[in-house]
Amino acid sequence: KQWYQRRVHGDNSQSREQTLTLNQLISCCGSEQLWHLQQKLPDFLYRDFVSLLPPELTEKILSYLPPASLLSCCRVSRLWRDRVSCMQQLWLMQAKRVGCNTSLLERQEAILGNPDWKVSCVEALKLRNLLDCDVLGTRRA
Repeated sequence: KQWYQRRVHGDNSQSREQTLTLNQLISCCGSEQLWHLQQKLPDFLYRDFVSLLPPELTEKILSYLPPASLLSCCRVSRLWRDRVSCMQQLWLMQAKRVGCNTSLLERQEAILGNPDWKVSCVEALKLRNLLDCDVLGTRRA
């Protein structure tokens, strides 16, 4: 245990020394330990920025995506779907990108409450896809 403490937590441990130590440790492991390491490693490597970053920063990053990619983000996980779906300013911008008449919906907002810009964006994407298919002659009967 002291060897481990000196190697990993020592004040003067260099990254190279830690890597060498890790390589030696892995080479000593049996199949059961390697399997355990394989199961645990994704937990250490995977970082979900949607859950780790402030919502405002996540929204800024996602604003660079095209609408179709943003919809794909909603299919990553329930957490992503819930977080991305509630970013109304992001969806308003996306709705404008795909050609929604947002001024009409914004006027209705005062009467009916907040419009769901994600729904408007999805409807506009579907319509645009249908129109593109008609123009290209690839619409299926």
